[in-house]
Amino acid sequence: MKKTLNFTNKEQGFTFIEVLVGMLMATVFVLITTQGIVIGTVFRVKAQRQSEALNFIQQDLEEVKFQAAQLTAGTCGSYATELNSALSAPDSPQKLVNKPHKIIRTPTANGNVLALSYSVVPINDEVADLTGDEVVNITTEVIPDVAFDCE
Repeated sequence: MKKTLNFTNKEQGFTFIEVLVGMLMATVFVLITTQGIVIGTVFRVKAQRQSEALNFIQQDLEEVKFQAAQLTAGTCGSYATELNSALSAPDSPQKLVNKPHKIIRTPTANGNVLALSYSVVPINDEVADLTGDEVVNITTEVIPDVAFDCE
């Protein structure tokens, strides 16, 4: 007995609409995945920029602490002012993730305590962009060692 193939069965294969829906679902999946990768990359670069900025601030703060330990001149109650005058400006501009940024150190002397506020902002066309797009903003206080001898 010879078997013949019957191709009249309409239940075989996918319809054109099913193929289009499958392609649409695959495209949506690829677009969402690509968007996730892009967002992840943006956050990674931002974190790297913040890390590098904090490293520069830490280096400058180590220099400030060294100057505070070396300070011997001045009178009790004015050591913060003396320390502020002994400090040099931080190295700026710095390259963070291959883009120039300005490190701004704002000192505030209050008796023997020197409050330091650091800001790192991007530089656009050789001008610091102070529109609030700060990479890092941190505040700390430094007390010169000689101030602990005050009564």
